[in-house]
This record gives sequence, C-alpha cells and structure tokens, in this order.
Amino acid sequence: MHLSLGANDYVTKPVDFAVALARVNTQISRKRAEEQVVLANEELRKANEDLELRVEERTSRLIDANQRLKVEIANREESQANRNTSPITTR
Repeated sequence: MHLSLGANDYVTKPVDFAVALARVNTQISRKRAEEQVVLANEELRKANEDLELRVEERTSRLIDANQRLKVEIANREESQANRNTSPITTR
C-alpha cells in the first residue's frame, strides 16, 4: 500500500538492521543520483543558452559582413561598368 502512495521502500518488523541499513544506503545513493541529474540538466540548460547566444551573435556578424560584401560587389560592378562604357581617350 505505501509503495502505491509514493514510498520508495519499507521496513518490516522485526527490523533486520543489516537489511534496513542496506535499504537506507540504497535510498541515499538514489537521492544523490537524482540530485546529480538535476545539476547536470541545469548545467546543460545554461550551456545551451550560452550556445544560442553565441550563434545569434555570430549570425548577426555574418549578416553584417555579407551586407558589406554585397555593397562592395555592387560598387566594383558599377566601377567596372563605368570603365567599360567611358570613351577611350588617347594621348
């Protein structure tokens, strides 16, 4: 009955102290493992947030660089077109 209500384990009477100690140690280990999982998940969440910020920053820099390159290409194409359409002068 108690296990169905959320208990992790139980001890019967008469108490066998060796069994009780083993069960207590098992529950302590289980609790510590659960706490380690919680901490690992929190660290993973923080690392993921940091990575998302880094990706966002890098993407922004790449968009800016790409825009500058587009402007540079347009300027060079215009300059090249002007050279090709300007009259040739001889000396």
